[in-house]
Amino acid sequence: MAGDFEPPHFIPDAYWLDHENNVVAIYEVENTSSVTRDKLDLYMNLWWALDNEFWGIVLVILPRAGKPYVVDIGDAAIDRVFKEAAESTAL
Repeated sequence: MAGDFEPPHFIPDAYWLDHENNVVAIYEVENTSSVTRDKLDLYMNLWWALDNEFWGIVLVILPRAGKPYVVDIGDAAIDRVFKEAAESTAL
């Protein structure tokens, strides 16, 4: 996975580096750019690369309407691996 890393070709609305906890908090305001499946895939690829350095990523999405919510990109990436494995072994 980390070998397939391609740097994202977009700039998030904001980010914060938490050096104490080795976490990158990325903020996406959906009024300025939507969080698409492709963008989530790029964040997951970034997480795989940063995980080798013991860093995590949380994505804070500020939707057009409603409350902000947080996506743990590491959890999402691991969930996807298990989902793909289950689909590939399904009869």
